[in-house]
Amino acid sequence: MRTISSSLGLAIKTVATLFIFTVAGGIAESFAATYTVNSAADNNAGAGTSGDLRYCLGHVAEGDAI
Repeated sequence: MRTISSSLGLAIKTVATLFIFTVAGGIAESFAATYTVNSAADNNAGAGTSGDLRYCLGHVAEGDAI
């Protein structure tokens, strides 16, 4: 009986962990940024989520869009 209880506990912990990672991944994606290239210059100038291409590429993270 102890083995069944232990296995069930491990299964519940595994499912809970996978659920948490799935939810956390969904939350991270909902905060993805969109960077706007608004200059043809190449001097790494920009602010916030807009600037030249070099600036946008330097600030983009996984899941963001340019």
